[in-house]
Amino acid sequence: MKSCDPTVSGHRAWRIAGRILLGAVFALVLAAAFGLAVQYLWNHVLVALFRVPVLRYCQAVGLLLLARLLFGGFGHGHGRRCGHGFGHGHHHGWCHRGPQDADQPAGTPPAQA
Repeated sequence: MKSCDPTVSGHRAWRIAGRILLGAVFALVLAAAFGLAVQYLWNHVLVALFRVPVLRYCQAVGLLLLARLLFGGFGHGHGRRCGHGFGHGHHHGWCHRGPQDADQPAGTPPAQA
């Protein structure tokens, strides 16, 4: 049975707002950490190997966003298998392969039973 007490719904609203705020803060911290990771890896690996220019933090974040736009990665860990990501609706043979299909080359549909 639902309570009609306004203090209960007020507490629930504050709890939801707190979770949203905590999620936003967590997303910002995660984005900052990824930006620093990209900057660090670029400046310590690519500069030494390929003599590319050093990357500043804002450029690293921009590169990260560009990669996200171009390749669409970074998660949503669910629903990305067997036709739920790129090419949604096209079920390819490798999604439903079993041990009986081990002798067939990759990319061919599974054997029909």
